[in-house]
Formats: sequence, C-alpha cells, structure tokens
Amino acid sequence: MGWPNAEIVAEKQEVAIKNFRGIDKESFLSKTTKAYMALLGDGRGGIYCENSLENPNSWSTEAQNAIRDAGFRVILTNPPYGSKLKINDTTILSHFALGHKWKKIKSKDELEKTNNLLDSQTPQVLFIEKCLALLEPDGRLGIVAPESMFCNPSHKYIMDYVENHARIDAVVSMPEELFQPNTHAKTCIAVLTKYGKKCKHNENHTIFMAVAKWCGHDSRGLEIPYDDIPLIEERYQKYKSGEVLPYDHLGFTIQKSEIVENIYLPIYYNPEITEQLAGLRSDYELIRFGDLVQAGIVSVSTGDEVGKLAYGTGQIPFVRTSDIANWEIKLDPKQGLSEELYNAMKEKQDVQAHDILMVKDGTYLVGTCAMISENDTKIVYQSHLYKIRSNDWEKVNPWLLLALLSSPIVKQQIRSKQFTQDIIDTLGRRIYELVLPFPKDVAKKTGIIHSVQQVFNKRNEAKELMRSTLLNVTPVHGFNEDGNFLTLV
Repeated sequence: MGWPNAEIVAEKQEVAIKNFRGIDKESFLSKTTKAYMALLGDGRGGIYCENSLENPNSWSTEAQNAIRDAGFRVILTNPPYGSKLKINDTTILSHFALGHKWKKIKSKDELEKTNNLLDSQTPQVLFIEKCLALLEPDGRLGIVAPESMFCNPSHKYIMDYVENHARIDAVVSMPEELFQPNTHAKTCIAVLTKYGKKCKHNENHTIFMAVAKWCGHDSRGLEIPYDDIPLIEERYQKYKSGEVLPYDHLGFTIQKSEIVENIYLPIYYNPEITEQLAGLRSDYELIRFGDLVQAGIVSVSTGDEVGKLAYGTGQIPFVRTSDIANWEIKLDPKQGLSEELYNAMKEKQDVQAHDILMVKDGTYLVGTCAMISENDTKIVYQSHLYKIRSNDWEKVNPWLLLALLSSPIVKQQIRSKQFTQDIIDTLGRRIYELVLPFPKDVAKKTGIIHSVQQVFNKRNEAKELMRSTLLNVTPVHGFNEDGNFLTLV
C-alpha cells in the first residue's frame, strides 16, 4: 500500500489548522492532545489549556480569539461528570442560567429561572449550556452525558432549557460497563441541533433512540464477543438514509410529541415492551396500577428510616431491600430494633398479613417483591420499600397481585421506568405507570392464585421449622416487652 496522496494530506492539514479547536483545563491532557494532533498531521495550534466554564475574559488572548460563542458548526464532547464533582464558585455559576434556581410557573407546566444561585451544580449540566452557546445557529452537538440528566424528574429544568434552545435528534443509552472498571456511571450519547433558520423551535420531529446492552468488554475491562454499538451505528445510518427500521432496542424512532414529561430515556419507550403488551390484549385485561390506586382498590405507602444508631438494639426485624428475596422476607434480617422503637412506629407503618413489600430504590433489586405472612407482621420496613395492599380482594386478590407484579412483562416495565437518583436507581412515582395483565379467563386466574398460595404455605412451613430448629440449637438472648434482658432455652 502506497503513501496517501500528498494533496489530500495537505488539504486535511489545512482543514485541521483552520477549523479544529479544543479546550481543556488540564495541562497534561491539552499537551497530550497537541502531541496527538501533531502525529496525525497538524491542528495542534488550535488546542488551548483553559477552564471552558470560566468567563472567557480570563482566558489567554489566543484562546479568546479562537473560541467564541456561536462560532462552531459541530461540537463533540465528553465532559467530566459525577455526583461528587461539584462547582460552587459563584463567579462561574452566575454566568449560567443552569447555575441558578428554577421555579414552576403557577397554572403552567413550565419552569422559569430565578435570580437566586444554586449552592452548587454538576459540571456536565453547565457544559451542555456552554456547548449550546458555542454553537452557531443550526450547529450540531454530540455529547456523552449521565443518562439521569435526560430522565430524572428533578432535572426537568435542565431538559426544559435544552428543549428551548435545541432539537434533540438522537439519544442512545450506553451499557453501565462502558467506562468500567474506571467509573460505574450510566451514560448516554445525545445528538442535538441548535435552533436556527433550518432547525425551527416548537416543530414536531422524529427522534432516533437505541439501547446498547453490550459494549465489547465486561466490568473488569476484559474483551467479550458482544458489542451492540456498531450495530446501533449501522441502524442509525439506515435511519438517516430513510430506510424503515425494524423497531427494536437496537434502533427505533419516536416523535417529539410522544415524549412524556421531558423523559428522553430510550428504554422508557422500548417498542419491544409495547409490542408484547399489545399481544396480550386478547387474553388479558391491561390495567394501569395507578388506576387501581386512584379507585381505592389498591393502596401504596413507603416505610421509614431509623438511623444506624438504632441497629442492634433489639430483636424486631428492620426489613431492608437486601432482606427480600423469592417472595419472602429472610428469616434472619441483618438488623434488629428495640421493642420501644417498634411500638412507636407500628401504628404508622401498619403492617398486615398479605401486604406486599416491593423494592423501590436500589441497583439490581428494584421491583423485587415479598408478601407479609402472619408471622412477619411484627417488623419495621425501611423507606426504600413500597408497601402495597389490596383493599378489595374480590377485585384484586393479593396472591394474584403478587404474581402480576413479579411477572416478566411487569419486570421489564419496571426496568424501563427506573431512573438514577443520586447514586442509586429508583422507580419513584413511575410505579403508577405500570400496566398489569389480569387474565380474562377465570379458571386461569384462580389457578394462579392457588399456585401462589401453595408456594407460601410450603415456604411458611419450612420457615417455621427452621425457626424452631434454630431455637433448639442454642439459647436465644433478647429483651422482653418490659425491656428486661431474658434468655430462652
């Protein structure tokens, strides 16, 4: 293979020198980029070591002249992010709309900026505003960002700002392993176009979405033979050329008018789940969980936090997310509370037999369920759990409700609706969006109820046998209801 055509090389060098610009506050990274650009040809003169979030007046004269607002047609960026990275410099925050507090406009589903600064802001939020400022009208932005920024209810003001300044063209969810083992951040790639003469504000448009489950390596960074990213890239190119997509998680489209509450989470709109639910309609009655709650047929509440100082003060189980598995509460929960604390909380918690506990917050356990047995009612359950109760057994049998909440189609919905809050995932109020498939066939419904009852009867027998066996192995020390220490033999 011969050397590249000298004219082509010279043309590429000229393009790089005239058009490529880079900025980073880390001296090592900017120097490394300059060296890399030199190896590729040139363009190293367009790399600057500056804090891009600071007022440009603090930059070098060369950087100020080279990097100006509305001066770029395309921006590609992977900004720093993380819950621990905070910018609290008021001189920086004051220059950004997203460095201020926002409030809801009365009688409208809109937010407006106030004159009050936030105590701090994460850099990725300020970077997306900065990038939009640097783009010329109709310019394009490709950004790697935390997925939570595009779907978390608390980030609505961010997406409001983005929607008012740019069109969101594509969002692709990346696997959690993408940047592992260095960071566990769940990210997405978003493509935006700044409003201009061609890209009009408030126009309905098509959005490409996809969910990459594999990225070619595992959580330890070791190579694996699965990588969805090239497949998604191929699907995106087909979409751009006008081809009809097969509509699965590797590439599908939705309209801007279909976006719910500023949620740009691809899995939330997974067409595979929609297709599966549609296929159940002939044999199942599809009912929203929120409709059952609104009708008073089912009720939902959450537990309480007692603080670590209360751990180990007694024998009353403090049920946490890790204490739930296989439809039951573990025989030996990790933490116990005092009778005094239990008595202070039992009326508010109101735990009854046949209540269902569901994991609300966590990472991999969200949606895991357990049913309270007659012998499990004397507990305190934490705030990361929902307590779900059927108030009308004729309409919603609790055994059937447990089976439906644990069914594969509901589990898939739970996975698609959970979002990151701080450092853990949560289902939040999106539990009310779940669609439950109630069998229309009475015999099938009765069979499910009977099967679940049988499972519990056998498990309760085994659990009680284990409990009595353990009591006979060694004495049990604890406190009676009067608070006096006692020994059971």
